Amino acid sequence: MVFVDSNVWLYAFLPPIGDPKRERAISIVARNDLIVSPNVINEVSRVLLRKGQMPEDDLQSVIGEFYLRCSIITLEEADLVHASKLRKRYACSFWDSLHVSAALKANASELLSEDMHDGLVVEGRLKIVNPFKDV
Repeated sequence: MVFVDSNVWLYAFLPPIGDPKRERAISIVARNDLIVSPNVINEVSRVLLRKGQMPEDDLQSVIGEFYLRCSIITLEEADLVHASKLRKRYACSFWDSLHVSAALKANASELLSEDMHDGLVVEGRLKIVNPFKDV
């Protein structure tokens, strides 16, 4: 199982056809072993509405597809406290720590993100991977 950060999803939606990052992102989001959190869905939705100027009906379809195709991991109080500890230990941002906490909760093996520390292994079991590093 692989946790996919919002930046990967947005590359699948926003860049022009033929963009190498878009092509890579499309191949990633076509997988059937994906994990996201509501925070990822929220971030993607906000950008698609604002930057992508996506109509509300289309956005509702995108949200529905997340729930059909991905495992959705919600965070409880203990997970938020864990995220705080992760921020302190690994010096990550608030939002990134929430993604890492959700990925750990889901027992994901990888977290795909362009803007986190590529190659970092968190708690000895979750590897951060930049899927665009060679694009």
